Amino acid sequence: MGALSDAYLEALKPKEVAKSWEIEGIEVVCKQSDYEMMEKIVQSMNSIPTGRETLNEMRKYETPLHLMDDMGTSAGCYYPGQNKIALNKSTGVDKMRGCLVHEARHLWQDHAGRGAYENQNLDYETTQMIYRATEADAQSQSYKACNEWAELGDEGPKKAFADRYTQIASGWEKEGIAGAYKGWYDDERITAAYENGYDIEPAIYALTHNQYQKGNFVHGTPSQVKAFCGGDKVPNFEEFVSSDYAKQIHKITQAILGVYNVGQASFGNNCDETVEKMPLRKLEENTADQMYSDKYITQTRENIAKKCSFAPREDKPIYMSILRTISAAEKVANADKKGEKDLDAEQDIQDEKLYLFMAKRIKIGLNPDGLDKFELPARVFDRLKTDSKSLYTYDIKYDVNDDAIDSIKKDMSKLNYKTIIERSSEEPKVQNAPKESLLQKSLKNIPERNDIKDCVAKYISKNRER
Repeated sequence: MGALSDAYLEALKPKEVAKSWEIEGIEVVCKQSDYEMMEKIVQSMNSIPTGRETLNEMRKYETPLHLMDDMGTSAGCYYPGQNKIALNKSTGVDKMRGCLVHEARHLWQDHAGRGAYENQNLDYETTQMIYRATEADAQSQSYKACNEWAELGDEGPKKAFADRYTQIASGWEKEGIAGAYKGWYDDERITAAYENGYDIEPAIYALTHNQYQKGNFVHGTPSQVKAFCGGDKVPNFEEFVSSDYAKQIHKITQAILGVYNVGQASFGNNCDETVEKMPLRKLEENTADQMYSDKYITQTRENIAKKCSFAPREDKPIYMSILRTISAAEKVANADKKGEKDLDAEQDIQDEKLYLFMAKRIKIGLNPDGLDKFELPARVFDRLKTDSKSLYTYDIKYDVNDDAIDSIKKDMSKLNYKTIIERSSEEPKVQNAPKESLLQKSLKNIPERNDIKDCVAKYISKNRER
């Protein structure tokens, strides 16, 4: 029989269904054909101290272990709302063992206070401190288990871990558990991936779906989170997680969180003031950070461009503003690679904040004819006027009365836009000035023939427009 016939017959076979089993007092949900493998994984936990801690936590909170055929690129996951741990079968037994320790550490963190603490309306600086520290804790716990297995002659998990997370493994060799913990922060690939998955993508989704945080933001401290972040592993934990090194983010992350803040303000909510205070990664002479900066700028632009193409007509100005913000952030990053600043691009980011704020307000009821009642820079005003008249349609003309204007101006003040302009204008914008061409230089040598100068100047201007 042919390959297609074989595939057809295979598809007709009844699929094996996962069942619930009990192994070492742990509920394990898997197919019968995978039972022996899962039994070996769970029993291997009993052979080392950290593995026994893992099983004890799962028994204590009656957390079942699920084996999944495919979870994409994820090796595993702890679901606090469902109180379960899932492992990705496709990663292999050695990786699954280390991953089980990692995910069970998240289970411990949740019950050690993380779950309750994160129910507050935390600001970005605090949220970032928690997710980075809890990941560093879970990974260092996992590598600790891998080393315990290696001491018994079982090198598989340690090799699988060290091949992928070289900075954590290197940190362990230098400082033990503390070095492994801090090694998580040394991995530009991982920190950038978490910024994209935990910061950029959720912020864009929330911004484009009008999902905002209401009420006052809560700012946490390292001493408050130390207990559920494994802070006892690192000497001077509070000082370390408060350092610029531990908090640094990419410009694209700050830019996207900044426009999310605009969405907050446009609906009358408070802005998260910690976003603009976060230290930025220095890209000059840092090849890895440059590479991941480029990767997530490109990825974010492609995602937004794709969404923009399918967005309703009235939503397109929002997506276009985000795309312009991304382009400006890219210019800032490119300048930083050379140890320079691009103040024009920085100002473009601030202009887009003002544009996006007003575009959001237009969408929720401000008549575009009322734009002239606000003190907007001409470059922002002109773009808004053009976009609002061409992309928005109105069956009702909204009355922009004094109360509405005062309300919008009050919310606009949360953006601190004027302060930003004053700060940016302290230095002249010379970074983007076009280089003088040979033709332009030659004009300086013929001051006595103004008619020739005018003619050449018009030629240059005409060709630039092309």
